Amino acid sequence: VAATATTSGAGSYNAGDSVSYEWASALTVTTLRLSNNGASAGVDANDSVVFTATATGASGEALSGYPITFTGDAKSYYDSTSNSTVAYTGTNGVATATFKSKGVGATTITATSGGKTATSSFDGLAGSARTIALNATAASMAAGTSKRVTATIKDAYGNPIEDASITVQYSGTVGRVVSVNGISSSTGVADASGEVVIEL
Repeated sequence: VAATATTSGAGSYNAGDSVSYEWASALTVTTLRLSNNGASAGVDANDSVVFTATATGASGEALSGYPITFTGDAKSYYDSTSNSTVAYTGTNGVATATFKSKGVGATTITATSGGKTATSSFDGLAGSARTIALNATAASMAAGTSKRVTATIKDAYGNPIEDASITVQYSGTVGRVVSVNGISSSTGVADASGEVVIEL
C-alpha cells in the first residue's frame, strides 16, 4: 500500500517521512474479556444490560479496529429482528453492545473476535404483571359445595411472576370467595409458578 502526498505550493519539503501498513490474512486476539453492568440482584425483563468486550494482543496492548461479534442466548434479545450484533474496538481495545432481558435465570452473552471467545452472564428476573389467566371461565356448583379456580400471573414474555399480589372480586348474586391459597381472604400472592388458588 502506497501513500502519496502532493502539493502545489512553493517551498521546501521533507521527503524522508513514510507511512507503512501491515496486512494480515486473519486478525488474532491474544486475550478477550467480557463483562456486563447487570445488577447483582438481577435484571427485570425488558431492562437493558451493557456488555463490554476488551481485546488485547500478546504484550497486553489494546487492539483497535477489531470486530467483536456479540451473541445472546434465548433469554435475551438485541433488537426486534436479531439477537446478535457486531461492534468494532476503539483505540482502547474496547467495544460495547446493549442487550435486553426477557427470561428468568442465568442469561449469557458470548463475544468472539480473532479466534477468541468470552462469555458474561446476568440473572434475569420476571417483569411486571401483564396477563392473568384462569383455568376456568365458569363454575357450576351445587348448594353447599365449593369450586377451586387457579389464576396464573405472567409478564409480557410469559414468565410466571412469583409473589405477585392478586385481589379477587366476586360479582355473583349468590356465593362468595371462600379462600385464596387456602386462607380465608379475598387477596393473596402467587407461588413460584405464578399461581394463586381461589376457592369459591
